[in-house]
Amino acid sequence: MSVVTSNNAAVPMDAGLPAEDLIDLVFRSDSEGVFLDERFAALVPAIRESCPKVRKIWMLSGEAAEGTETVADLKAAGQGFDEPEPPAEDDVSMIVYTSGTTGKSKGVMLTQSNLYCNIEAVLYDEDPGLVFLSVLPVHHCFCLVMDWLNGFWMGSVLCINDNLMHMIRNIGIFRPDVMLMVPLMLETIYKRLKSLGTDVPPKALAQKVFGPRLNRIFTGGAHLDPYYIDEFEKYGISIYEPTV
Repeated sequence: MSVVTSNNAAVPMDAGLPAEDLIDLVFRSDSEGVFLDERFAALVPAIRESCPKVRKIWMLSGEAAEGTETVADLKAAGQGFDEPEPPAEDDVSMIVYTSGTTGKSKGVMLTQSNLYCNIEAVLYDEDPGLVFLSVLPVHHCFCLVMDWLNGFWMGSVLCINDNLMHMIRNIGIFRPDVMLMVPLMLETIYKRLKSLGTDVPPKALAQKVFGPRLNRIFTGGAHLDPYYIDEFEKYGISIYEPTV
C-alpha cells in the first residue's frame, strides 16, 4: 500500500511460484527494490547475481540476512526527509504479471488512474463497517481492487483468509457481509450446500454455513453459468458478475 500510494510502482508476485520464476520476474520488471519474507531469505544471493538493477532488499520479518536491510532500517532512513511529490494520474502504479497460459507471463502496467477508475466503477452504497472476507490472491487485480482498495475506500473491515482449506471455517469466524470468489469456488460451495440435503430450508442452511450476514458475492476471472446465480438466490445470496 505504501508503494501504490506513492510515486513508485509495485510489482506484486505470487509467493507460491518456483524460485527461478520469482527471480525472473524481478529481473524482467526492472525492479530496484525487493521486499522479502524471512522464509525467502535463501533467494537473496540469486537475486543479487541475476538482477543487476536491484539496489536494496528489505526483509519484512525476522533479522536482516546478509546483503539485506530490515523494514525498520527503511523507516529510519526516511526520517527527516520531506514528503515526496504525489503521483500523477498517468504514473505507473503497478505492474501485474499475467498467468502466462499462452506463453511467458506478461507485465501489465496499471496507472494510478487505472486503479482509481476501477474502484470508482465498483463503488456501491453501504455504510462504513461492512465486513469483507478476502479469499483470493492479492497479487491479482480482481482481489486487490474489489476487496482491498475498494474495501478501504468504503471504510470496510477487511478480514484476510489464511488458507483456502480454512475458508468455510473463517466464514464462520468473521461472519462477512461480502465476499469475492471465482466461478470454480462458487460451483464447489454450491455442491457442498446441495450435499447437505433438503431437510433444512435453503436460507436457514445458508446461515448455518455462511453466518447470518453474507448476502452478496462478487465473481469474476471467468464466466459463471447463470444457473448458479439463480440457485444462490434461493439461499438468500445475490451473485454479481462484472460485465463489459
